[in-house]
Parts: sequence; C-alpha cells; structure tokens
Amino acid sequence: MKLIKPIAVICASFLLVTALYSEESTTVDSNYDAELAKKLGGDQYDMKNYVLVLLKTGPKDGEVTGQARADIFSGHMKNIGRLADEGKLAVAGPFGKNEQGMRGLIILNVATPENIQADAGTGVGPDRIRNQ
Repeated sequence: MKLIKPIAVICASFLLVTALYSEESTTVDSNYDAELAKKLGGDQYDMKNYVLVLLKTGPKDGEVTGQARADIFSGHMKNIGRLADEGKLAVAGPFGKNEQGMRGLIILNVATPENIQADAGTGVGPDRIRNQ
C-alpha cells in the first residue's frame, strides 16, 4: 500500500494537468514561448512524451552478493550517469522497502520505449531487476 499511494498521486496529477490543458482551452499564456516549446520537442499541443520505467526486483536478486553485487550496482549508477549526460534521463530514484518488490523508477526523455530499448537493463541485468 505504501507504494500505491505515491503512484496514485503521480497518476492523478498527470490526469489533472492533462484535463486542464485541452484543445478547447482559449487562454493564452503571455509568457508562452513557441520557439522554446519546439526546441524541447513539443508536439502540436506543446506536449512531450516521456517513458516511465519501473524497476522491480528480479528472480535471482538474492543470489548476487559481495563484490559481484557492488560491481553490478556500480554499472547501474554509471548507466544512469550516461543517460543523464546524453540528455535521456529526466528523473531517477529508488523506492523504500516495500512488499511489491518495486526498487525504483526512471523517467526517460525519449518519445517511445523503442527509443531506449538498447539501454534497458544496462548495468543491472534482468535477473536482478526487471524493467516493467
């Protein structure tokens, strides 16, 4: 339940923002910058897609210990740093302990999951953490 509440808040916030920004809106923000919206990848509604990745504990997580675990975590952090350096990472962070085995989330600044497929799991491995 601890995990469901934050995810529900994120989803509700997203839906509220989406509902408030509809085609029927006639209010124009005097600070609106069409050139900046285009530069940042906005579509015809000045909206942009991101990919949400939920990391979940994999089936062999408990089998990896000691230096092997430290090396995997180091690779995971290097991958996150690389994604940030490439401008693909918007947000990343861990979850606290929970019964669902959810480990963390990553929000990627890419249009579709296929755009990041080559990077998925790099540095961790599907047996330790599964991309959901």
